[in-house]
Amino acid sequence: MHHSGVLFALKKGFVMLASQVTIYFIGPHRIACDDKNKALIIDSFLIIRFSSTQYKLLKPLVENSPVPVTDADLVQAAYSSENWRGMHDNLEKHMDNIRSKLRPFGINAYRISTYGYILLAIPGYNTEPESNSPRNHL
Repeated sequence: MHHSGVLFALKKGFVMLASQVTIYFIGPHRIACDDKNKALIIDSFLIIRFSSTQYKLLKPLVENSPVPVTDADLVQAAYSSENWRGMHDNLEKHMDNIRSKLRPFGINAYRISTYGYILLAIPGYNTEPESNSPRNHL
């Protein structure tokens, strides 16, 4: 689910001021994709940076959540390759790295066996930031 709205984020050299951006909802989180910086902006203040390949894999997951994305579609998005079976190990490696960046913030890329991935909020995760929470660090 998504809608257009205003999003402002300012943190450690990142500035995104946009009158119209697409905001996606994953559980309780509002998420915007920052293509220029290959980053996700979560809840208007948290910025998570990704490698180019990670971002290419992540963006269709964000845009389609809560609908799963097939392995073939992810490989096509990231590698412009039709040979997704040959890229399986690379896909798994990058998805593990994506998961490690998202989990501390209550979001996970869940594997759907032999099909693909789905991006969802982690059930029961406390979304309230705490002073010692990793939310306050990049």
